[in-house]
Amino acid sequence: MHICIVGTGAAGLMAACLFKEKGYVKKISLIGSPHIPTIGVGESTTLNFEELNQKFDDNFSNFVRESDAAVKYGVYYHGWNPGKNWLHYFKTKEQTEICGVDHLEYGISLGNKSKDVFIHDIYGKKLFGYANDHQIVYEREEYFKEYPFSWHFDAGKYIKYLKTLCEQSEKVELIYDTAVSCEFKVENGIKSISKIKLESGSEVEANFYINSSGAKSNVFEVEYELLTDVLLTNRALFLPLKYKNQREQFHPYTIAKTMKNGWRWITPTWSRIGTGYAFSSNHVSDDDAIKEFLEDIGDTSLEPNIVDFTPKVNTKTFISNSCNIGMASGFLEPLDAPGLSLGAGTVEELTIHFNSYDNREHIVNDLHNPNHQWNRIVDNLNAAAKNNFRFWCAFILNQYKTCHRRDTDFWKDHTAVEYDYHQFLINNLTNPEVWPDYGASMMFHQTLAARNIQWDTGNDNVPFELYERDVPTMNHYDYIQAIREGKILV
Repeated sequence: MHICIVGTGAAGLMAACLFKEKGYVKKISLIGSPHIPTIGVGESTTLNFEELNQKFDDNFSNFVRESDAAVKYGVYYHGWNPGKNWLHYFKTKEQTEICGVDHLEYGISLGNKSKDVFIHDIYGKKLFGYANDHQIVYEREEYFKEYPFSWHFDAGKYIKYLKTLCEQSEKVELIYDTAVSCEFKVENGIKSISKIKLESGSEVEANFYINSSGAKSNVFEVEYELLTDVLLTNRALFLPLKYKNQREQFHPYTIAKTMKNGWRWITPTWSRIGTGYAFSSNHVSDDDAIKEFLEDIGDTSLEPNIVDFTPKVNTKTFISNSCNIGMASGFLEPLDAPGLSLGAGTVEELTIHFNSYDNREHIVNDLHNPNHQWNRIVDNLNAAAKNNFRFWCAFILNQYKTCHRRDTDFWKDHTAVEYDYHQFLINNLTNPEVWPDYGASMMFHQTLAARNIQWDTGNDNVPFELYERDVPTMNHYDYIQAIREGKILV
């Protein structure tokens, strides 16, 4: 099987790295345009990132060293709650199962939480304390599922690391050229891609095509559903900051801090701090946003970069012999950092279904045959991808709608935003059929409880403090340094 990937950003490179490990893949053509710079903003990940990365590099310490990675226990929401700031940390089944509690039952019970009880007093008290003290639970094999974490990293260095892995593979051909168009064909009533035409005049023919060309290059003629009336941010300022005192500033979590017309992220990596301001150009000018951003940093001499984005999602992620990943499949906004994991997760789903074929050669034939397995799989893949995007869109919107700030038009306008899937989730907080995934359930229910929102649980169950073991910890700075020096392996 020959796979062509258009785009050499993080999503495209991760796809190449995942597929190069598959025996049925004989060749990967990886096309990177010299005219399209990498934005390099995405520096925060979700919990499945590490597992995905280990599928193409089983020595995860390489990633930590080469990408200047740092630990992320979750997102520390600053200024979103009426009371204390809280850490929205990663969830695993073990966190409730160790107490003999069903995750959904516990999540629902949070609706009965007294408003004078801080969410971390009952859920993740010790983890919250460890994160605040910059302490890492370092014995991962024994304690990781109770105290899980993901990573921050330097996006530019991560891309270099992935390119090196691709260059080391005999299967991967790196083509530095610009894709200008697709040539389509119709076979057995199915429209598919037959070749990619390049700026140089060359052409690439493959069996399967992956579109990772970014948000603005629509070579694959993708159709999108706009979400600009649901998610109001559409621009971002960003820049790197030098450490003044790394041990003090090297916190193992993302900070999401409310601003007048959006929010500011702060993501420490090993060599510097990544920070930015996601805002709405419909509510504030670039100049005023820059002024507010730099004043919040405390240095008005800095010159931030600026990028615009459009919240949107493709109508179909998979079409016959192609799929869209990364920003080519859509982009919501930076809050909670779903972008990279959504893209890599799409590719992983693809590999799972390709793996399901007893005879790998049948894959190529089935791509163009409506009566065979693949075209039925495509429908299921599209449904799953749509549900993922819908959930993340609803979850991000929920952060804005439940924020206590209403001091500017930006925050006031969120009260009027309507999104059918968000309302569906709100109407079904106690319906187990809507929450089969423990992570989604605890993300949504815990966010509401942290904002001191109560709801009709249908019972009188009051959430209790979950048991957490005392575990050995070490300082975040010392932990990363030990990994970089080879004293600790991950």
